[in-house]
Amino acid sequence: MLTKIGDEFVEAVAIVSGGASDEMGVPWHSFLTVAGNGTGAYNHNGDYSTTAAEVFYQAPAKYVIHTVFATIADASAMNQVDYGAIAGGLTNGVTLWIMKQGVEIPLLGGLVIKNNQQWLNVTPDALLTNFPGVPQSFIPVFRLTEGYGSPLVLNPGERFIVKLHDDFTGLVDHTFTLRGTLY
Repeated sequence: MLTKIGDEFVEAVAIVSGGASDEMGVPWHSFLTVAGNGTGAYNHNGDYSTTAAEVFYQAPAKYVIHTVFATIADASAMNQVDYGAIAGGLTNGVTLWIMKQGVEIPLLGGLVIKNNQQWLNVTPDALLTNFPGVPQSFIPVFRLTEGYGSPLVLNPGERFIVKLHDDFTGLVDHTFTLRGTLY
């Protein structure tokens, strides 16, 4: 069955109850991109040290976000004071925001994340993988309902934003992802 979401048609894989209402939604996985609609490049391992970048997802409909995670992969071994394996961490850092009713609101108490350890300061739920050889992937996960008591709800036109203002070209992968239910 095809469902129209915004200007696109998507195939609904599963339907879930909207909870207290009779709304029906679809499981929705979205990458943060410069375009803001999940299309285009979603690996943000570029050099944003001169010109800051915002990657975001703008909800085309009500979006109930249950999980937020970052994937930081590097071809070298990582430690606590690095970002990925960028030695010594970042200068300006990574910040997470939401835009509700046209107002940007900082998440994580406004924390600016400059190294791997700071991800662990805000979520104990993180995975560090070691594939054969030296490459590693670090994945901090925010399970919103479990960790904060409720999911994050974006209404149509509202955004989840990550701001970047450093050189990430040493990373293999630098991706930000949202998972939830789109109504």
